[in-house]
Amino acid sequence: MGITGAGKSSFIATCSGKEVAIGNSLQACTSQVDVFAYEMTPDRTVYLIDTPGFDDTNRSDTGVLTEIARWLGDSYRSKILLYGIIYLHRITDVRMTGSARRNLLMFKQLCGDNYLKKVILVTTMWGKGPTRVAVDRERELVDAPEFWGSMISKGSKCSRYYNNAVSGRNIIHKLTDHGSPIATELQKELVDESRELGQTSAGQEVAIALQKKRLKWAEERRKIEERIEEAKRNALRVTMESLLAERDTREAQLKQQMMQQQQAHEDAMRRVAKKQELQVSELQSVQKRLNHEVRHRKGPCVSQGVSSTNAGIYARYTLTIFESAYPFTEPNKICR
Repeated sequence: MGITGAGKSSFIATCSGKEVAIGNSLQACTSQVDVFAYEMTPDRTVYLIDTPGFDDTNRSDTGVLTEIARWLGDSYRSKILLYGIIYLHRITDVRMTGSARRNLLMFKQLCGDNYLKKVILVTTMWGKGPTRVAVDRERELVDAPEFWGSMISKGSKCSRYYNNAVSGRNIIHKLTDHGSPIATELQKELVDESRELGQTSAGQEVAIALQKKRLKWAEERRKIEERIEEAKRNALRVTMESLLAERDTREAQLKQQMMQQQQAHEDAMRRVAKKQELQVSELQSVQKRLNHEVRHRKGPCVSQGVSSTNAGIYARYTLTIFESAYPFTEPNKICR
């Protein structure tokens, strides 16, 4: 057993000499439980059970557990017991991923504490990186209770698989050379206690993991929606800022135009006032001149149909200044 890509099918193919589909990408090759015979001695045959991995690209963890549980239940009803379980893990993994942790928790529930002594924890992919780094990772797996530490404390063994038949068969011999096969906790719950898969410890562990996934997805979706709303607000804010800036610019332009127009109007009014002042002054000068002439004209004057007394006949004139009429008269004597 192990997560997808841990090397389960490769291990079986190397040990049994049988052709097994081996994945070389993220696509899982094992889609169902398969059995491969391995002749350990002329009078003893070992059957290696290849299981689909959790964190499968094509199936949910619930679907994988259902497939494994079906085989375990059927084999237990047929009085077939397991001598042990080999759990494989890539030593090249920089850290224990979330899917690997979930798989490990489910695996512990599937086995049960009593069955852990029949488990061998195997690291694969040795030689794919620096040995010193691999040894440090192995030590971390063994020492950490949340990884393999708690299982080792209950009887599980740790071993290395060097991707050859000798190391693989040595691991198998450790399981078959001592002790008798026993039932796993999942087999007991399914058959002896007649539980549904969802009521078993392993099934509940998968359900818990699934619920955590749902909560995580819901949280991620909430954050995405928050970012979308924030983007909308930012876009609206940018639009509002642009409109306000445009308004301020337009107001400044209008204010400048109004000031220019006001200044032009004031200048025009000053020019008009000055021109009026000049024309009034000119009018006053003309009036003074006429008055002066009237005062200095003397002598008897006879007007037609008028007595000999001094009389004046005046001619009427109109002076127009900026469309305003200013009447005045000029005396004209008619003398004989």
